[in-house]
Amino acid sequence: MFIRVSDSHMRSISKAISWRIVGTVDTFVITLVITGNFIIAGSIASVESISKIILYYLHERAWSKVALGRKGPATEARGGVPGADRQFEASPAAVLTSATVTGAGLRSSSSCSA
Repeated sequence: MFIRVSDSHMRSISKAISWRIVGTVDTFVITLVITGNFIIAGSIASVESISKIILYYLHERAWSKVALGRKGPATEARGGVPGADRQFEASPAAVLTSATVTGAGLRSSSSCSA
């Protein structure tokens, strides 16, 4: 089971920078192939990388506030909603899982023959 934990600002910044390195190299190569000019390719790649780092960071932070598609019991993933974890713990699936793991609440069956 995948438990989503919210990302820190540092993680979002690091992801933005690493992705922009890949994107900037791609932009540089495509521009170089089209124009054949290293100066133009470098200029376009430089401006594009700075603008897209900022846009990616803002996009990532905005999506960290959206619950769409998130699953799991982590309170952080629900934006700190009070009682969300208590609701999960009281669900029949959680009770069944804990009973299976700990054996608590399971009835002994004497109808099994060895």
